[in-house]
Amino acid sequence: MKAKNILGKVLRLFTSDDISQKVEKKIQVDKNGILKDKHYQKKPNRAILASSKHIYNLVKKENINIEYGSLKENIIFNFNIHQLHIGDQVQIGEVILEISDNCTICGQLKKLGDKVPDILKNDRGIFLKAVSSGDINVDDLVYEVP
Repeated sequence: MKAKNILGKVLRLFTSDDISQKVEKKIQVDKNGILKDKHYQKKPNRAILASSKHIYNLVKKENINIEYGSLKENIIFNFNIHQLHIGDQVQIGEVILEISDNCTICGQLKKLGDKVPDILKNDRGIFLKAVSSGDINVDDLVYEVP
C-alpha cells in the first residue's frame, strides 16, 4: 500500500447559523455537509467552504488585517489549497472530502475592505463535498488521496 502524502493540517473550524459564525474544535461531516451548519442538506457539492492561511496572507500583504473566519469558511488549512484541483480528494481522519468547485467572490467581502474582492477574486477558497462521514478536528493532518 502506498503511503499518503501529507499536505498540512487543519488550523481552524467554524459552523454558521443565520446570525453568526461559531469557532469549533470538532465538526461532524456526512454526505450532506457539516451537521449544525446552516448549509447542511442544501447543496452537498457546495456545503463545505475551505480557505487557507495563504489566502489570509494575500490580504495581509495589502495591509488589510482580517481575522480567521472572516471569509465565512468552515475549514482553514495551513497549506495553499490552490495546489488542489476540482476532483482531487483529501483525507482528514476518517473523512474523505472532494474538491467540487472554486469559490467565487461574494459581494459581502467588500465589508472587509474595498480592495478585498479584487485581491481574492481568484483565491477566496474552494468548495468541498463529503465522500465519507466522520469527525474533523483542529490540528488533524490532511492527506492527499492518491
